[in-house]
Order: sequence, then structure tokens, then C-alpha cells
Amino acid sequence: MEERKLREREFHNLIRDGGGELDAARSNQKFYSIVRSSKGYMDRWLYPRCHGKRVLDYGCGNGGFTCWLARNGAEVVGIDISDVSVRNARAAAAREGLDGRANCLVMDCEILAFGDCSFDLIVVSGVLHHLDLERALGEMSRVLKNDGEVICGEGLADNPLIRLYRRMTPHLRTAWEADHILRTRDLKRVKKYFGRMHSRYFHMFTIAAVPFRNTRFFGAILSALEFVMRWSCDFPLSGAMHGRSF
Repeated sequence: MEERKLREREFHNLIRDGGGELDAARSNQKFYSIVRSSKGYMDRWLYPRCHGKRVLDYGCGNGGFTCWLARNGAEVVGIDISDVSVRNARAAAAREGLDGRANCLVMDCEILAFGDCSFDLIVVSGVLHHLDLERALGEMSRVLKNDGEVICGEGLADNPLIRLYRRMTPHLRTAWEADHILRTRDLKRVKKYFGRMHSRYFHMFTIAAVPFRNTRFFGAILSALEFVMRWSCDFPLSGAMHGRSF
């Protein structure tokens, strides 16, 4: 296994093993308090499509999407390079009685052990910046059915304040991850592998709600900022992309 992949696996095993060794590496979890709009978009997009379909949860982490998809009628395969993540995902599926619909495997996302045209849908949530993008896109395209679709939620690096934050917090990610946060220009590479692509941007304004996350005003502030975002011009901060179709 390549050195960068070993480092990714070790890092994510450590932060997902339930211990306290890397509490500091979890400090950016506060930013996930404002992802309601992008998560809701992905859920609404997937819900009418996933029932009875074979779905790949590409980089499944602890299995949140894997279990959601299985609960909503999909036959799901979740894969991750982190064996601790896969163990956690399997345990989550077992707790919900989803073992028969959710199968989680340790696997390199850049070298998929599936045949061509194996999946109706592929779900990717915050994974592409951990990977060689060309290899990842090529493998997803290969295992996706000809009429299949991919939905991907990914942070983008175009905002200079976010770039500054990442440079100031090197302990929160591996060196490869820090150097490979996607930019809007990277989205053009998708068209090399998929017939069409649609992109939508989120969280330019809602990120301002983060300091209020533990107050009773948080819900109202977040809703107001989501409203502003819906009526604003798109700006590349964080996006959900879908479309042979991506």
C-alpha cells in the first residue's frame, strides 16, 4: 500500500477508535452543526432513487449514510480504507438490524474490487479530497451502471478564509488531504468520466451561525442564513454535485 494511504488509514483509525488520543483532531466537528441544508439536499435527492437499488457508499466512515440508505430500502455496500471505520459501520448496521441490507468492507477506493457496471447509485460524502481524483473518478465510472448516478458532497477550497483555517490547523488532517481539497476548477474533470454534471453550492453564509451553535438562538439564526443563501448568487465554498450522471 502506498505511504499516503497508510497514513490516511492510521489517522482515521486513530480518530474513530473511540479513544481520546486525538480529541484535538475532532475540534472541527463544530462546523458540521450548520450542514443541515446540504445534508437535507442529499437526503431528498437520494430518497426517491435508492429503494430497491444497489448503492455504493464510497468511503463510508462510521456508516451513517450506509445505514440511512439501508433503512430506506437500498442494498448497500459501504467501503472504507480504515478497518476501524468499517468495524464501526458494521456495528451500527447490526444495532439497527440492517445486516442483511448493508455490507461493509475494507477496501481501497482507488482500486475497487467490483466488476464493471455493478451499482445503480454511488454516494460520496466528503471523501474525494482524500484520494487521487483521477483514479477515484475512473473507478466510480467503471463500477457505475450505464444509467447510474453519483451524488457527492464535498468541501471546496476556493474560499481564502477556509484555506487560512486549514493552514493553521494541520493536526486536523493528513498532509495529502490538506493539499488536495477540491477547487471549483476540479469539477471540470468530472466530465471526462461522466456524461453530465450538476453542481450546487451551500454554506457561504450559514458558517456564520457556528459561534451560536450552543445557544437558544441557533435554530433561528441558521434558518435565516439558509434563507439568505437560497436567494444569493452561488459561491464556491462547499458543494453537492450530482449527475452518468454525477
